[in-house]
Amino acid sequence: VRMWDTVTGKEIRRMEHTDFAQAVTISADGHWIASAGKDNTVRVWETDTGAQVMEIPLQTNGGTLGFSPDGKKLIATDENGTITFWDVSALSARVGYLEFPEYVLRAVFGQDGKSLFINTDDMNVWMIGADQSLSEHAGNKGTPVLVALDLTLSLTVSKNSKWVAVASPNSNEVFLQSLTD
Repeated sequence: VRMWDTVTGKEIRRMEHTDFAQAVTISADGHWIASAGKDNTVRVWETDTGAQVMEIPLQTNGGTLGFSPDGKKLIATDENGTITFWDVSALSARVGYLEFPEYVLRAVFGQDGKSLFINTDDMNVWMIGADQSLSEHAGNKGTPVLVALDLTLSLTVSKNSKWVAVASPNSNEVFLQSLTD
């Protein structure tokens, strides 16, 4: 299933079944794409990121699909003539996201809930405003608050949000960094 930018004509993202996709539909609020495939599944994808949030097994190849007008139910048919109804109201649209070019080892909220601290494979601990994930999705545009010389694991932030600590398994050290100085 491919998403295209209708202005530029460029492909934005691709979501895949393990066999042919037979049908596709978009929820009225634009948050979800549902697709039915010859792999005997219906898959529900998040439109903003392409992340699969639900996989529904079918008895046979998928047929047609449709969301209810309020977006809370999904109807799916299959080649056996079975029509199934699925409650998708429990799905929550993502409120934001961040992307890093490397593996994220740990991510935690600061005690005030306004800051995120992320430990990544680039040997940095990043501090990012939690609301930044709503508009700016490049995680490495945050502030590096600790730069290590080796890979670090774990991550903790003090209750008063004045200290951040990580462990280095290769050197058997713990690094403690003040966030106020």
